Amino acid sequence: MLSEQLPLELTKLVAPNAMKNYASALGWQAVLGINGAIAVYHAPGSDLQQVIVPLEESYDDYAESVASVVERLSAFEQRPP
Repeated sequence: MLSEQLPLELTKLVAPNAMKNYASALGWQAVLGINGAIAVYHAPGSDLQQVIVPLEESYDDYAESVASVVERLSAFEQRPP
């Protein structure tokens, strides 16, 4: 599913901590040393497969960035977003 098909009016409601907690629950690990408006997580067993979690809800592209996180994690889980 492409991000433009996810309802952005709903993705903008997802809190950054919810995304971070979900990624962690799936075994994704935070990349240390990243500070600012994003958090980066890498997949279990792969430092190259990463997801960028937006932390600043006021940014114009927040909803689209959340949709990207949802898509990547759902693909990892092999389930629909």
